[in-house]
Amino acid sequence: MSQSIAFIGVGNMGCPKAENLMKAGKSVKVFDVSKKMLEIAKVKILKPKILMTLNSRLETVIKCFQRVSILKKFI
Repeated sequence: MSQSIAFIGVGNMGCPKAENLMKAGKSVKVFDVSKKMLEIAKVKILKPKILMTLNSRLETVIKCFQRVSILKKFI
C-alpha cells in the first residue's frame, strides 16, 4: 500500500479508517465537504481549493460516501 493516501469523506466510516491508516504509519490527508466532519477527524488535514488538486498530489485516493447519490455526484 502507498505511503501517501488521501481520504475523501471522513464521517462515521471514513474517519476511523483514516485514523487506522495513520496509526499504521501512512501519510494521510483528508477532505470532506462538511467542516464539522473535518473538525472531528483526528488526522492531518489537507483541504485543497480544488478537489482534483488532491487527487494529483497523492498516490492513493480512498472515497467513503454515506449514500450512492453522493458518489454519483462525485464521479
